[in-house]
Formats: sequence, C-alpha cells, structure tokens
Amino acid sequence: MYSANNHATQPLGLAMMTNLLWKPGSKLRIGFKGGSIWQKDRVKKYALEWCKFANIAFTFVDSGELDILIAFDPTKESSSRLGVDCAWYSSQDQPSMNPNCINNNTSESLIRYAILHEFGHALGAIHEHQSPCVQIPWDKEEVYRDLGNHPIGWDIATVDYNMFSIEQNRDIQATSFDPNSIMMYEIRDNWTKNGKGVSPNLKLSCLDKGHIRLCYPNEAHDASQPNVVAARPKEKSQLATASGLDQEEATL
Repeated sequence: MYSANNHATQPLGLAMMTNLLWKPGSKLRIGFKGGSIWQKDRVKKYALEWCKFANIAFTFVDSGELDILIAFDPTKESSSRLGVDCAWYSSQDQPSMNPNCINNNTSESLIRYAILHEFGHALGAIHEHQSPCVQIPWDKEEVYRDLGNHPIGWDIATVDYNMFSIEQNRDIQATSFDPNSIMMYEIRDNWTKNGKGVSPNLKLSCLDKGHIRLCYPNEAHDASQPNVVAARPKEKSQLATASGLDQEEATL
C-alpha cells in the first residue's frame, strides 16, 4: 500500500489490488492479437486517459516482449486480468484483455467506457461494487431474473460471482465507495431492496483520478513498502482475473 502523504485526509475511491500494482514509472508494452486498425486506434485513443493521472506509460508495439496483450474476440466476454498478472498471460501468448464490444454497433461513449474499464483492471482495480467497503441491500431474486434473461443469460453461479461476491483479499486498498467510478457496474433500482440503484458511469470519476495518482505517484515511492512489484514478472503470479460482461454492463 502506498503512503497517501499529504492526501491522507482525502477520501479514496477505487478498490485496488496493491500486490498486483505495476511499479510506478513503468512503461508498459501493449500489443494486439487480431483486430482491425480501427479497433486498435480506439484503444490507443482512450486507454491513454489513465496515463494523465497515473505515473505509468503505455507503449503500443507490433513485436517483442509484452506486458498487456489485447484481443477483440466477440464470442468471449469482455474481461481483463488484474495488474501485473497481465504480463504472465501475455508472455504465454494468451490475451490478457478482451474488450469485446469495440465494433461499429457500439456507441463511441460505450467504447470509451469499455476501454477505460478494462484498463482499470489492468492497472489493478477490481469492480467497485465488489469492494469490501460496499454494503448494497441486494434484492437477489430480481438480479437473478434480469441477468438470467436474454441477452445476458447468466446462471445463478455467474451472477453470484460477478455481482454479489465481495473481495476479502488483505491486499485490497479501499476506504470508501465511489458510485461514480468507471469500475462500477450499473445497478437497476429494482435490484436493491431500498429501490436505489446506480446509473451507468461512462468516464473516470474524480475519485478514480485521485486514487490512481496515489497508487502510481510521480514522487519517489517508499521502496520498503512490501506490495510494490516490478513489471513483467518472470514467474506465474496469482493469476487473479476480473471477468465481467462489459458489453452489457452499461445497458443492464
């Protein structure tokens, strides 16, 4: 966990897996497995928004060792591995990210959302509604019914995993719930017992920007902090995954 320094009194958004963060200042090499020039250009355009606030750089390459490998497979759900786990999968020529809705049938705002959301996972963020700081009064039967129907078609186990499971890993840094986070799923009003849902969030929130700065600071970080790991791990890591049906999550 990074020291908040003079920002310690400010609320933190984002729930981050601190043991999977890249080293601040890393220059991540990003490649593609398939995809059109148009799809690749969308990723290059929107992913860099994270770099405005985090001390991290994205370099898009055509060959060589990769930290993040992106596919655009429409038959698989949108997903991304968490943080430095991306590098292990990429080293095995397995895509670490699959934003499956980058196509002409998706609005530009949802394309931007999907890319920002998946790159949030690649930087170490989990889903905001699965933060240990969140207490949502779910009406589970309503959620099972809606997400079990077409076009999503999740079974009960998949709904439990993607919607109701709370991350309890001791390496998670999270101190407040940010309903406006790019990492937040839409929650319909009828999915909660108090009738209060969360609208889709299509851009980085103020807390997203502030917390990613703390996790990837520009100033020299304390090397004694145990949760800082270097890029490109040479051994198989924890292989945490952050799978979700991101094509639908903004339209649920």
